[in-house]
Amino acid sequence: MDFIGILLILDGIFGIWASTHAFGDIGVACMIAGIAALLSGIGMILASYKIRKMKS
Repeated sequence: MDFIGILLILDGIFGIWASTHAFGDIGVACMIAGIAALLSGIGMILASYKIRKMKS
């Protein structure tokens, strides 16, 4: 789960970066997708730590 979280965070950073280089609706879509991926990655890493804590 950590690996997926890290990939989502990297994807979110790339999406936010891509939104600064795109024009119009595509830039807005990239920004929304980047923010969603970033938040999902953070949530995935936090969930992974909590699951790991529950198992021990």
